[in-house]
Amino acid sequence: MKFTDASTVRSSIDSRMNMGAPSSYFKWVLPVVALFSVSSLPAPEPLLDSLAGITLSAFLDRAVEAFVVGDFLLADELFDQLEVRFGSEPEFQDDEFQRATLPVRGYVALANGSSRAAVDHFERFLEKFGPASRQRRFVLFSLAQAYAEIGKRERALQTYQSVEAEYPGSGEAAMALLRRCEIQFELNRFDEAFRDLNLFYESEAAFSLRLQARLRALRAALDSGRKGLGAEILLQTEWPFSSMPEVAVLAFAALEAGDFLLDTGEPAKAIRAYRYVPEKHTLVALQERRLAGLRSSLNRRQERGSDAPARVWMQHYQGIAAAVESQLDSLKEAEDYTPAFLLRFGQAFLLAERYREAAIVFQSLAEDRDAPLRMRRESHYRWVLSFQARDRWDEALLIARDYLNAYPDSELAPSVLFLIAKAYQGQDRYEDAVEVLDSLIVDFPGHRWVAQWIFTRGFCRLLNGEYAVARGDFSEYTTRFSEGLLRVNAQLWHSLTYFYERDYDSALYGINALLGEAESHHLLPEIKYRRASVLYARREYEAALRAIDDFLSSYEETHRAAEARVLRGDILMGQGELMGAAVAFSQVTPEAGPLYPYAVFQTGKIHRAREDYPRMVAHFNAYVTRAAAEYRPRLSEALYWIGWAHDQMGRGHEALPIFARVLREFGNDRSATEILLTLRAFGKLSARLENRSVGAPEVVEDFEDWLQAERSRAMHSARLTYYSRLSLYLADTYRKGGRDHVADLLILEIVETVPLRDLDAAGLGKVGQVLAGLGFPSAEEHFETLLSEFPASSERAVAFYGLARIHFQDGEYPEALGFLERFGGETPTHVLAADAAILEGEILLRTGRPESAIENMEELLRIKSARGRPHARALTLIAQARIQLGELEKAIAYYQRVYSLYQAYPDLVALSYVESALIFEELGDLEAALSTLVEMLGRADLKAQDDAVRALAARDRLAARVDALKRMNSASSQEEIVR
Repeated sequence: MKFTDASTVRSSIDSRMNMGAPSSYFKWVLPVVALFSVSSLPAPEPLLDSLAGITLSAFLDRAVEAFVVGDFLLADELFDQLEVRFGSEPEFQDDEFQRATLPVRGYVALANGSSRAAVDHFERFLEKFGPASRQRRFVLFSLAQAYAEIGKRERALQTYQSVEAEYPGSGEAAMALLRRCEIQFELNRFDEAFRDLNLFYESEAAFSLRLQARLRALRAALDSGRKGLGAEILLQTEWPFSSMPEVAVLAFAALEAGDFLLDTGEPAKAIRAYRYVPEKHTLVALQERRLAGLRSSLNRRQERGSDAPARVWMQHYQGIAAAVESQLDSLKEAEDYTPAFLLRFGQAFLLAERYREAAIVFQSLAEDRDAPLRMRRESHYRWVLSFQARDRWDEALLIARDYLNAYPDSELAPSVLFLIAKAYQGQDRYEDAVEVLDSLIVDFPGHRWVAQWIFTRGFCRLLNGEYAVARGDFSEYTTRFSEGLLRVNAQLWHSLTYFYERDYDSALYGINALLGEAESHHLLPEIKYRRASVLYARREYEAALRAIDDFLSSYEETHRAAEARVLRGDILMGQGELMGAAVAFSQVTPEAGPLYPYAVFQTGKIHRAREDYPRMVAHFNAYVTRAAAEYRPRLSEALYWIGWAHDQMGRGHEALPIFARVLREFGNDRSATEILLTLRAFGKLSARLENRSVGAPEVVEDFEDWLQAERSRAMHSARLTYYSRLSLYLADTYRKGGRDHVADLLILEIVETVPLRDLDAAGLGKVGQVLAGLGFPSAEEHFETLLSEFPASSERAVAFYGLARIHFQDGEYPEALGFLERFGGETPTHVLAADAAILEGEILLRTGRPESAIENMEELLRIKSARGRPHARALTLIAQARIQLGELEKAIAYYQRVYSLYQAYPDLVALSYVESALIFEELGDLEAALSTLVEMLGRADLKAQDDAVRALAARDRLAARVDALKRMNSASSQEEIVR
């Protein structure tokens, strides 16, 4: 063989084995020999026999041909035979020949699984030709692979590092790092491997290679138990999910990482991880598309030819296709992971307070008839939870009922019934909730949630105003479950039931006892805050101030802080420290929500009490002129007080436009308050300014005419809320003038023309009162609308009292007492409080509870603000209670107090005269009875009272009896004298 022939062969091999193939070729082919499609067969003996006698050049051509077509077994044998036959010849020993063939022989041996032979060929090449060879990069990389395969992993690491050091930025260097990290994982050098993979990911290498490094790090972290690191890698990487061939590897890694994050209390991060997990059928479709794309690429490469680079890339894609196909087959055969995954995905949304998404996921699984029954049931249950968490009680209730219909015998049935009770509670249907809880406690006495049921029943009863019964539940909880998680909660609510009943002594006793037990409990701030509230309610202002200051010094950042600042202001007001209270209220910011306007208006009340009208105007002006986007309710009320303060300062010409503005801008605003007060102030001020001849465009000459005209304009423009307010004001005016029938006609006109939805809280209450007085059934509807649509209005007191009176008149005393309890618990300071107390006393008498009636009326007598008719009426009720108890002399004393001290109420005075006279008669003191009636009938102011008729009849009867008795006594005396 001539040297030129050898050069030609070397060039041919170079073109195939040197850098002629793209560098990315080495990324897959060399380090992952298993990806090659090696289908070569052992060379048949006749073929070797046919090579006998041929030249070295021809023999070499046959070996190269076998290599090019991928028949590595044959190529390996041919190269070995080549050395056996021509190894001693000069051409074979020639450096150029060896430079060309040794790398090929090493690669063929490596591809054929003869790794030790490959090491020998590569080491001989490097020893003979050193760093000067253009093939050194390929040889070093392949040698490192061969070292790894024969177990010399330290040598492999060193060789890979040489590739990285000598050829930075090349594809071989990148693959060397990846392969080196694989060996480090095998040697348990995890920290080194993760560090190097991370550095590589942050390098300038090709994105596909960096992504491979990231995916390998992710999988290695999870496989080695470093799930936190794996989750971190997953979430810190942007994965091109739609184009990754390894989508299944990523999906299952994300599933594992998401489960870890969910179990360790990081649901928001778990959601991000689960985003990379498609349902099984979707993942199968994705894998099928990936496989189809790889096969299409293979077909295109086959069409372009079979030269060495094309053959190499074809083998590369064949390997990838085989891996993806294997993953796809495994995925199809595996059990469907989707239901379990969706259940955890929904739970992650639920725990992350993303309730809408949670409901969507749980609903999809609950309605999937192909999902396992157990998971459908569990998902349906959590579907209910998702709606409850959003306070969507109606939907939660429907879904819960559907669950019981679908799975009546489920072990979760008690839990679902409890959810139904919670839904009723959320709907304020407390009696329904208690009924469900009662059945749960009776039917499942040993259930693990029975303690929770008892506590919840107590809480529902508390919310329903059944304080004594609620205390029973809380007491049962603390007795039966002394180590229960809600023990402190139950003790606190037990004490607060007394607070709501205004039994502040018992409430304080319970809270003080609880303080020592709850020293390290999370409710300690709440307990301390409640203690300050009770002290304030007891008017122990000094102690309350110390308590609330102690609270604020320790818990200024808690959710109660704003309420505590408001309470501190109220305490200081109670002490008369008005400016200190104003400072306390000024510390309440708009972020405090409804507490902020309360503080603003309390401060205004302080300025009003101090008659500091300029400061009052400045204060409310600052509130009114805040940015429109900021929280500032009760604007109409603030404007009214600005106008009122101007009027107090004698600036009527400044006040009048403000009152006009309130009526113009807020007259038809159903939520606006102070409109009736504004109308009154507007009318008085207009008259005064007109009399003083002060020019102001808002002055009206005849206010009643203006009211009528304004009513017409409001009706014409369909401003029905404003119309109703004007009519109510006019009705009040007529009623004060003694024209009650005209006032009632105006109220009935409102009923005919204004829908309930357009009446404000005051309108619903006033119209309801008139309708109730006239005996119209629609009064009840007005009161119920007031309660449902204005749950925070003080006018609820009118509805509570009105509904109580309706039930009283119908003889439904328990229902009446229920509304009166709500009156006392929710609106105790309303002007109707005395009337409510009187009505409660009447009910107690009718239901045979005179002692309770006396106790309630004695409490009313101690209230200074109830002096006058309420006190007089209370005395008559106490007298009736004493009669029921058989204490007739005491009853007379109470009646005598009425007709001696309360002359301004002739109807009650007349009643007391008659009733005391009848008691005297019953006691046999006819002269006292008669003189009492004579005294009554001698009073001109009592002759027109209804009881005057009874008094006349009783007087005549008693006069006859007394006269007869006198005659009989006189006759007896004469007879005695005769004897």
